[in-house]
Amino acid sequence: MVNSNVESWNGHLIQSQNEGWSNYDDSNSESDGPSDDENDFVTTLKHWVIESQTPLSHTNSLLTLLRPHFPYLPKDSRTLLHTCRTYDVNEIAGGHYHHFGIAKGIKSRLRRHQNLCLCDQINIDGLPLFKSSTESFWPILGLTTQEKNAEPFVIGLWVGTSKPKDANAFLEKFVKEMHEIDDVGVIYDDGKVYEIKLSNVICDTPARAFVKKTKGHTGYYGCDYCEQRGVWYNHRMTFPSCDAAPRTDVKFKEMAYEDHQHGESCLTLLNIGMVSQFPLDYMHLVCLGVMRKLLCLWTSGPLKTRLGGNILSSISDSLKMLKQFLPREFLRKVRSLSELDRWKATEFRTILLYSGPVVFRDKLPSSLYDNFMLLHVSITILCSPTLCFNFCNYAGELLLVFIEHMSNLYGSDQIIYNVHALTHLAKHAEQFGPLHSFCSFPFENYLQSLKRLLRKPHAPLPQAIRRLSEKMHRPFTKANKTKGTHYKKRHCTGPLPADIDVNDCMQYHELYVSDYVLRTKSPDNCVQVQESIYLIQNILFYNNSTQLVCQTFYVKDNFFSYPVHSSRLNIWSVRDLNNRLCVINLKEVCSKCVLLPNKSQFVSIPLL
Repeated sequence: MVNSNVESWNGHLIQSQNEGWSNYDDSNSESDGPSDDENDFVTTLKHWVIESQTPLSHTNSLLTLLRPHFPYLPKDSRTLLHTCRTYDVNEIAGGHYHHFGIAKGIKSRLRRHQNLCLCDQINIDGLPLFKSSTESFWPILGLTTQEKNAEPFVIGLWVGTSKPKDANAFLEKFVKEMHEIDDVGVIYDDGKVYEIKLSNVICDTPARAFVKKTKGHTGYYGCDYCEQRGVWYNHRMTFPSCDAAPRTDVKFKEMAYEDHQHGESCLTLLNIGMVSQFPLDYMHLVCLGVMRKLLCLWTSGPLKTRLGGNILSSISDSLKMLKQFLPREFLRKVRSLSELDRWKATEFRTILLYSGPVVFRDKLPSSLYDNFMLLHVSITILCSPTLCFNFCNYAGELLLVFIEHMSNLYGSDQIIYNVHALTHLAKHAEQFGPLHSFCSFPFENYLQSLKRLLRKPHAPLPQAIRRLSEKMHRPFTKANKTKGTHYKKRHCTGPLPADIDVNDCMQYHELYVSDYVLRTKSPDNCVQVQESIYLIQNILFYNNSTQLVCQTFYVKDNFFSYPVHSSRLNIWSVRDLNNRLCVINLKEVCSKCVLLPNKSQFVSIPLL
């Protein structure tokens, strides 16, 4: 047993006491115990230290200053934060691994949502830690999909100078615990047993091949979902065919795909489909894959499809101009094409689903624009909760047409794995729902917060274990709760309809609901009600309900007609704002919209 006051473990096995999370020194507590007010203050202080990531030395100094006035406070920050003192670290697969556990992560979620129906997603990926070092994390993350806006939790964490040398050794503890959970479930503090259903495993293509022990995407039989043999053409592996026989879970577990599998994965021991429950991740496949490829072909591809400098400059200017029209839900605005190499996945998503159809309309040749619109429409359908289930097969047909047209326009050598995999995307959306419900975006966001836990480059795994143990004991305060509907910036300046008296209502400039923010100013004031587009001019609390004072547009028409009328996707070209005020109830709002200028008109696109 090793005391973890020293920031290193020297590769030794450090045994856990009481499962590691409840080990803290409470010798400084008052014998009578703190009162409720004192507990509230300790809880607030603890939450502030964790959320602000205050260094432990600073927290200790603060406690020294506070203790003369609040004697019930502990002397040491580790006691305050319930920092884990002892923990298990094993040498595994050429690195060091700590298993936090699925059950612990699930129980932390149950403390907030007792009635949670548990359906878990698993994510496995690598995370480089420092620019000047090859050291990297390989976390196993879990996510309870029924919890709205849920944050992933760490199941296991591996650190080393490369990826794990053996996937089965890396996954061994995870597989063993999943077996135990399948047998007895997760027993919560009150004795109630919860069953855990593993919905899917989300990985990018290299990580998926690693954990499944299959050929990579550059192999002849690299496709995870069909038996197509690749063609080596023009110095790259291509997959020109779209009608190969699909792979099955049964044959995979029987090791029947000798050309595709190079070993037996320990994940086959779990009750999970090794083909059907490893869906494609549209963040890597579509945003960082296909959309990036199209932009690269237009900016630096073959001469027959490369755009001129003036056109590229015009596109960049349009993208920069549209920044001011993107609502606050877009935390990262799209940058100029000159910075394309630095774009993030959210920027590719924005240009694919929202700004691209407007920006490219008069700048791309019609053949290239129509090809892009095939991708835009199909991915919009698959991302929409309302359209996905009804038009999933149609979206799949559009993707097949997109691949065929792309081969004709750019050459068959451009039909690489990412493009070919689009043929399987609609099937996965049909099985698991809209693309955003099984993608890497929440996991990628969490990976960055995991990286920020490190305060120095030495001994990253012990640091991560301690900081995560503190978060595990983070108090459940109002700041942790899901935000409901609330109002901000009260005023009394109108406008109001003639039949509403100023004394009978309360007026606000901002309204926060669970999924978005509405304001009385652009770009956060556009909503859709049925098939009408409204601009919010005032927000009222009137007759015990939330009312929106709005103006609507006189003229509404389709923005595009190929490959389908835009109105089928609730995308409209609108103009001529009506000056007459009308009042709508918040419950009538179908969605918040992005309103982008297009010459003398505007294009309304619902937020997905």
